[in-house]
Formats: sequence, C-alpha cells, structure tokens
Amino acid sequence: MATKQRDPKPAIGGTDRSMQTLFRLDGRTIIITAGGGSVGLEAASAILESGAGVICLDRQDEPLKDLWGLSPFPSI
Repeated sequence: MATKQRDPKPAIGGTDRSMQTLFRLDGRTIIITAGGGSVGLEAASAILESGAGVICLDRQDEPLKDLWGLSPFPSI
C-alpha cells in the first residue's frame, strides 16, 4: 500500500507577527455558555481583550455579583 505525502500548509504567522495580531477576533461575537461564574468572567475578559464581542449565557438568574461587580469592563 503506497503512502501519499501531503504538502505542508502555508505558515500563517511568522517572526513579523505578534501573538496579539495572530489571534485577534475583531468583528466576531463569541457566545460563552455557563458564563455567569468565575471561569465565564475570565473567558469573557480574554475574548474582549482580543477584540470580539461577548454574549454570556447561564442557567442562573443573575451573575455572581462578587465577581462580575469587579469586572474592568463597564458593559459586563
């Protein structure tokens, strides 16, 4: 059985691109499930810093006030 070699994929990054520009999420909206707790807050913060909008969904009626009240983002 002959094995076929695949061509390598072209490089996306390089030494001229920083990690911040390589992983930008500008123009996207990310939905976070179970977003009312501490993990949801950290995920939302990281995504917002990457340029995307965030929608957090959770089964609880209100987010945890002690965590979300400390958020540096005014819209959270």
